[in-house]
Amino acid sequence: MYIIKGFKKNSGTLKNGKPWENYTLFCLKDEDGVTGYSVQAVKVPVKVLQDTFPDSSALIDTSIRINYDIRTYNGQDKAVVTGIDIL
Repeated sequence: MYIIKGFKKNSGTLKNGKPWENYTLFCLKDEDGVTGYSVQAVKVPVKVLQDTFPDSSALIDTSIRINYDIRTYNGQDKAVVTGIDIL
């Protein structure tokens, strides 16, 4: 389980001219009732974040579980967030 402590919007333009954007969630990991001190940064697609939190003010201090798939981009395996469960 993770506890969201903050977020930041990221955006840019790909080499082909297509714009991209996502959000970085800054979370504390909570395992067996012990909340870690290291911040975990998770890149989340805009659609996943908006579907889960239509009101972004409800984001901070929410306990979540992150669902992801492994996808291959340019020969490299990357974890891609496919959903967020609010606990």
